[in-house]
Formats: sequence, structure tokens, C-alpha cells
Amino acid sequence: MLRLLVSAALLLPAVFAQAQTTIKITMPDSSTCTYPTGQVSTNSTPGQLQATASAAGTGAGCGGPAGVGSVTFGPASPLAPNSQSLGNGGGTANFNFEVVNATQCNGTIVGPSGGKFASSGAATATGLCAATGCSGQQTFAATFLANAGTTDLLNTVTLTCNGASGPAAVSTATVTVLHTIGGNCATIQASPSGSFTQWTGNHSVYYYSAGSRTVDVTSFSALFNGTWPGQYGLIADMSIPATQYVAAQFTVPANYMTAANVPATLYGKFQVGQSNFSTTLSMTVSTECGDFSNPTSPGSSVVPGCYLNKGGANTYIRWTNTGASCALSDAAPNNVYYLNIINADISNVTHGGGTATSTGNQACSGSTCSDPILTGNGTWQGYTPN
Repeated sequence: MLRLLVSAALLLPAVFAQAQTTIKITMPDSSTCTYPTGQVSTNSTPGQLQATASAAGTGAGCGGPAGVGSVTFGPASPLAPNSQSLGNGGGTANFNFEVVNATQCNGTIVGPSGGKFASSGAATATGLCAATGCSGQQTFAATFLANAGTTDLLNTVTLTCNGASGPAAVSTATVTVLHTIGGNCATIQASPSGSFTQWTGNHSVYYYSAGSRTVDVTSFSALFNGTWPGQYGLIADMSIPATQYVAAQFTVPANYMTAANVPATLYGKFQVGQSNFSTTLSMTVSTECGDFSNPTSPGSSVVPGCYLNKGGANTYIRWTNTGASCALSDAAPNNVYYLNIINADISNVTHGGGTATSTGNQACSGSTCSDPILTGNGTWQGYTPN
């Protein structure tokens, strides 16, 4: 027989008045369970009544075999908010939920065509479920990799909670997270007026002895003829509009910085070329598109040391795999970056604000500036990780 404890607040009529009654219990998710019982009486615990159920309870709030409660989601869920939108840099989305009668909860993230975009393939709602269960208000943090593609990606987050009565007592809650492409690159205010926006689309770029070709200027691999770090010694001479900037996305390949055969000091450069150079330019490497803020400033996504302001011919940013200056990672999800290039003084640019002062208004020809950028001069020449 099932012993049932209920609160005295149920306001039953006379405690000893009858030998047969029913008790209706409302669960946190508003489902109910009604038990036929024998005589209701007090017990030794203050504020409690007791009765012996004469049959299994009925109602959605009972669940499971012999009245064992099933897993349900409470009023604050399932998974709030029911959708979120992330930029193509990825990030963490936090979802609140309230679960009743669970012993374990796990979350998974699945992308288009079954691809998983969590940092480890499957994200677990860690720390939620102890041996005594995980009922109550909880938070599930789902971590997403960057979206290096050219289209929006719709990802599905599913939370599965299991109950004490076994695999049959399972509840799931599903939400969507959208990785958005475009519209998420910074607009930088110009001084004294106007603004700089990202240069996008397919444009002609000059490669000296290799001639010109039309490439996607938002893609590092397209600009520099191969996956990062590109073709060694290649100079891409870009005609950048004076009111726009380049933000070329790249991903450091897994194992590139940490392979067993990596050079003792692995480094390379993004260097300003001499031929056809118009005027000083600024460069950064950041984890957010178009971030030209000083890496020491609040909120900056610029990698420390990956910052050049008003550089002339032969100046450069030197990247490496170790140390504190412009060290890049090959570990997901932190291996997605942008090479940002602008014809402006960026000393007053802040993360999400400030102003940039154009260096191309007088020095460039017409409405564009010629900016030759060289990939090379480093120990990565001939290096292939294994």
C-alpha cells in the first residue's frame, strides 16, 4: 500500500469524520493526481496529514507505475527563452527551466544535416542533478562554435530529463538557436562625420605576377589563396573604399598550433607592402567582426598584441602560437578570427563605440585606397602539422 503525506493546508473537512475519501493533489505543472484513500488522520510530523491510498492515483500528475511521479516541466519552462539568435562568432546561450521528479538532465545541440555545433558535440547540463534528483529552477548553458559558412544556420537544443522510474519516464524540451550571417559586423563612426562599414561581396584584387582575380573579400582563404595562414609570400593588393573596411574571417585549423612537429617558435606576419601603397592603415585580429578597439580597453575582442595603428609600408602584425603577444589558438570554439583592415586612425575606437579618423580622404586616389597586404615572413613556411 502507498503511504501518502499531504499538507494540512488542503483544508479537508473533519479529519476523522469518514473512513473513505479522495485526495486531489495539483502538481507544479498544473497536472493533477487524485487518490482514493482510507481514513485521514494526523501523524507525528507537525503540519502533516496522512492517509493510506486504497488504489492507484489517477491523472496526468501521477505518472509512472504504481503512482510514481513522472518527469514534468514546471511553470517556468520548458526552456525559456524559446529561441535565441547568435552572431556567426558563436557563443553561449543560457536557458532556464524548471523540472519536477527528475534524477538526471542532459542537453544536446544539433545543427543542419545532423551537424553538431556544441563545443564537445553534446552539451551536458552539468551540476543540475544530484543523487536526490534535480527538481526546481535550473539553468542550462549551451555552447556553440562559430558559423564559418555563408548562410544562416538553425540549431536545435534538446533537453532530456529522466526520472527514477526508468527510461519510460522521460520528458524533452526543444528550442532553436539561430546563427546569423551578415548584419553583425561593427559600424564604426568616423570623425568628424560619417561612418565605416564592412566591405562585402566579390571584388577584383591584384596579385602582381599572378594578375587580378575576383574574390570574396570577407573570406581570408579567398583573399590569400588557401586556408589560414594562406599562400606564403602572397601579396593581395586591395582597392578598399575609403568609407569601408575589410574584415576577413579565418579559422586556425585544429592541431596547427600544437602538432608534434610544430616549430619551436611558430610565427608569421600580416605585413603592409610597398608597391602601390596609398596611405597609412590600421589592422587588428579579433574574434568579433570589425573590432578595431585597443585590446586593453573594456570589452575588446582584439587578441592582445594583434593591433597596428596607422602603419606604413613594411609595418606588420606578428602572430604566434605562444606568449602574450598575438598568440592564436587552434582549439574550438576559440579558433575563429577576423583580420580587420581600415584606412583610418583607430586610437579613439572603443568596443562598440568611439570614432575613427580617416587617413585616406586626401591621400588615396578617388574613392578607394590601395592596400597591399603580404602573408609571409615566418617560420610557417613549409610547415604542415602532423
